[in-house]
Amino acid sequence: MQAFINSASNAVVIAGMQKIKTDFLPNSIFLDTANSLGVDAVDAISKHFNPSNPTSFSFDDAKTYLAAASFVHCKDGWQYLSNAVDSIFKGDSKTAIHLAYYAELRAAMSFLASEGIGILNSVHYCLDTASNIIRDPKSNFNTHQGKFIGWGTHRFIWECLKSFSNSTHKNVNHLLESFWHNGLSFDKWIGHIPHTNSITVISEIIKLWIKEWSFDISYFKDDREGRNTASYGPSKFKDFGTTDCKIAIEAYSSSLRLLEPDSVNRFSLLDKYLFKLLFLKIYTEITNNGITISLSDLLDQTFVNAGKPMDASLQTIILSPHDHPLIAASKDTVIDTLGNIKPFTIFSRALLLSRVATGSVANLLKKAAITKNELDFFFNYCGVEHGFWKPASPIAAFEDLWTELSDSIIDIDTWVSTQPAPLDLRTFNDGQAENLTIYKQINRVNYWGIAI
Repeated sequence: MQAFINSASNAVVIAGMQKIKTDFLPNSIFLDTANSLGVDAVDAISKHFNPSNPTSFSFDDAKTYLAAASFVHCKDGWQYLSNAVDSIFKGDSKTAIHLAYYAELRAAMSFLASEGIGILNSVHYCLDTASNIIRDPKSNFNTHQGKFIGWGTHRFIWECLKSFSNSTHKNVNHLLESFWHNGLSFDKWIGHIPHTNSITVISEIIKLWIKEWSFDISYFKDDREGRNTASYGPSKFKDFGTTDCKIAIEAYSSSLRLLEPDSVNRFSLLDKYLFKLLFLKIYTEITNNGITISLSDLLDQTFVNAGKPMDASLQTIILSPHDHPLIAASKDTVIDTLGNIKPFTIFSRALLLSRVATGSVANLLKKAAITKNELDFFFNYCGVEHGFWKPASPIAAFEDLWTELSDSIIDIDTWVSTQPAPLDLRTFNDGQAENLTIYKQINRVNYWGIAI
């Protein structure tokens, strides 16, 4: 598995995205209509690797498929997360967990596709820089059954993520380009942090994030065990006490506020909290190397080196001993004796992994020089399908999608603050029916998150 992961190439997928730009986007499509992977990827990859009667596709087909899959899986992941939120506010926590898990899964598939790894079913592939299409090491062709037998989607994704995170050869510093603060990407900020020349684990930090935020894929990887219990088991036999939906509203609203874009950063506030995680890890490594410096002094010197005025809000975030509730929830891997996970913890990890996938896709588009206008055919279709705007009346700027969402957050939070506890869902739905539709549309994030 490690050799398979180490062979996969992000550069090849960038080249695939560049080919999509020149050959397919002018015709408002993502793939060549003759690309068999676009018709039935599972069938195409099985035939390609069939040892007795191979029916191959080209390397160009393979790399454009991964580039397009990364883009579309990312969109689908945000949609699953939005549907999970809808389930939470319908009082259906088990379905919310099920859908948030699939949001996490799609985010992982999007990220892995951007890194050159195609996740299918029982047989998977990766692409290397020598134009090889490499079959995964866990699949074998069963001549009696006439098909490949291997690791299923869920287990294989987790093993890929685990191997990716444990790789000592896989340099993923390019992923730091996906996170920003004050006009500089994280990889540029790292260059301004004093003493980072003594740090050897910077590329490992984001690998650790990916591993931590895909915890649920690890836990639910066995199709017939915990995941199926959460998805198909009876919802509840006990604990029928009153639920205060104020708790869920407060947690969800605080998470939404993290996703606000600004003129230079698609995830302005969220990336400050992620910068804190990165900065604290680097600070720990620096002090472990015997260098004596306070956290506040390290931060001050970093901003001086960057030639930037100190950001007071970032300073407060980094020096605070407390995590944001979303970050804290993402670290909560407690599972009760019945195998239950709290909905907000899996939602948090799915959101953070979606942030990674969204950044990876945005980077692919940027490096392929694909503009928002070239993707308007897709965004206009999805905007109508998701009810964000009416046909032939697309929103002028994707930031306006945030403005609508922000207005709904403010209205709902203001109203909730006037309600006595416990707040029941019927009262909430009756009192905020006008705002709820937009409030639950966290899939709006995909638009400003990847648009160039």
